[in-house]
Amino acid sequence: LWLRLPRNRGERPRSLSSLALQDIIKKEMRNAPNRVVLNRRYTIMSTNLRLMFEHEELSGTTYSRLKTLLRGEYEDRWNELRKED
Repeated sequence: LWLRLPRNRGERPRSLSSLALQDIIKKEMRNAPNRVVLNRRYTIMSTNLRLMFEHEELSGTTYSRLKTLLRGEYEDRWNELRKED
C-alpha cells in the first residue's frame, strides 16, 4: 500500500516517520494536475492512513494530525485547481 513499508516476517508492521508522511502528503496533493487525480490521491491516502492506524502503525494523535493535514492540503489544491478552470 502507498505510504507503507513492507512487513518482515513476524515483526510488527513498520511505517514511515510522521515527518516523512507529511512530506509525501504535501507533495502528492500539491502536484496533482487536476481534480480527478487529486480526488483519487486523497481517497488512496486517506484509506492508507486509516489502515495504518488500524494496524497500529500510527498512534491516534499522529493519525488525527495527518488526516487534518491531508484534508487541508486537499482543500487548498482543490481551490487552486478551481481558479485555474
